[in-house]
Amino acid sequence: MGFIEHPENINRKGRPRKGKGLSDILGSHAKKRDVEYIDPKTGERKMMSRNQALAAKLWDLALSGDITAIKYIYDRIDGKPQEFIETRGSIALTEAIRGAYERRIEK
Repeated sequence: MGFIEHPENINRKGRPRKGKGLSDILGSHAKKRDVEYIDPKTGERKMMSRNQALAAKLWDLALSGDITAIKYIYDRIDGKPQEFIETRGSIALTEAIRGAYERRIEK
């Protein structure tokens, strides 16, 4: 199931140019300052970017007790915790891996 059997699957135009990919389009829309925000403390109206509005909404959800929002914020700030897998017994290494490991120790 490659290009030889299905030449219609070949992307003849290649990768899209910079600025035409989904990430680039979403990024340019996120920077627009078209969201009106009313400061709850002062009542003052401000304009903010869509990124800022999403961050404010995420924090509002977290502060109201949304556990998913809380986890998301912590994962973004502190990073996801590492997971460790405990093994018992021996793990069989192939000869190639064993040889590379032994050469590394000898250096």
